[in-house]
Formats: sequence, structure tokens, C-alpha cells
Amino acid sequence: MSKNKRNTSQFQGEFKSNTPPNFDGESEEGAEGWLLNMSKYFRAYNYLGNLKIRLDTYQLNGKETLWWEENKSIKKIQRKNMTWKIFKKEFKNKYLTKIYFDEKTKNFHELRLELSTMDVFVNKFMS
Repeated sequence: MSKNKRNTSQFQGEFKSNTPPNFDGESEEGAEGWLLNMSKYFRAYNYLGNLKIRLDTYQLNGKETLWWEENKSIKKIQRKNMTWKIFKKEFKNKYLTKIYFDEKTKNFHELRLELSTMDVFVNKFMS
């Protein structure tokens, strides 16, 4: 078996056994988690460049797929110019707004250790 066929077969096996996360636009926190998990997935499997874009856009579901296709068309983003960095910027502009981060900051500042147990405090802090 040639080296290329073995690498493709190995990739397909890895993909089937440990699939990357899907994103269906359920929440802003879900969007933030999805981006982090995709980044971890890319590092774990050493994905580079164009493969990242092909995989992450494939993991979008439903209306999120439509959003991406419309966004590319409106902004005239061509496949050959697409990078993971551009995708993340567009994704964050859509799903991780300033309002979302302002709310997270507000919630952080409102945490009070004396009002709960340490476990509850740590869980709230981590979220």
C-alpha cells in the first residue's frame, strides 16, 4: 500500500473514531466552546491551513451552514483566500459579540464568595 493511501486511510479512521464537534448555533457559550474545541481538535491531529477550513465549515449545522455560505458570498470571500484566522474572525463577529463579553464581565464582578460554597463559587467563576 502506498504511503498516501495509508495516510488517507489513517485519517479516515481517526476522523470516524474521534469526530470533531458540530455547531448548530445553540448559544453564545456554545459558540465559544465550539471554537475552543475545534482548536484543540486541530492541535491534537496536527491539522494545518486549508484542512482546518474544510473541516470546521463542514461541522456547521443547519442555519449556521446557511449563515457561512451567505457571509462568504456577501463579503466575496473566495475559497483560495480563506484561512482559519479569517473564519474565526467572522465567526466571532457573528456569535461572540461585545454584549456577550460585557455580560460575562459583569457576572464575574458580581460573584460573591460569602454567598455560596467554594464549589459553587468556583463553578460560577469557571463559567
